[in-house]
Amino acid sequence: MNSKRFYFPNPPTPEVADRKRRFNDLSEFVRSRHGWLTSVPGEVEVTMQVLPGSTLPEELRGLGYDVTEDGETERILAGAITEQFCMGADGQLEPLISGSTRPVAQTVTHAGIVKVMRFAFDMT
Repeated sequence: MNSKRFYFPNPPTPEVADRKRRFNDLSEFVRSRHGWLTSVPGEVEVTMQVLPGSTLPEELRGLGYDVTEDGETERILAGAITEQFCMGADGQLEPLISGSTRPVAQTVTHAGIVKVMRFAFDMT
């Protein structure tokens, strides 16, 4: 007879469960301000990425977190590249030249790599 064995992990300790709940709340707060938490839920040290010039690190400091800058990295964003096109004399789309006063006929966005700032702080 083939007996199946199952692994049942122990439930997280109340401390870890509380950190995970707070992490989820914090993650929603950060995402709503165009930032990203990149650490594992439940970890004590949280890592975050934001676009340069973001006010999110200061907002978190205002909430009592000891946020420190941890360097620069890159991230792929869905709408990082924007192209605008105008209608040419022959009816075909052509790239809009910077400073042109011609009306925009179509805007296209593409994924691209952007520089982001990395920050770290503790959930304690």
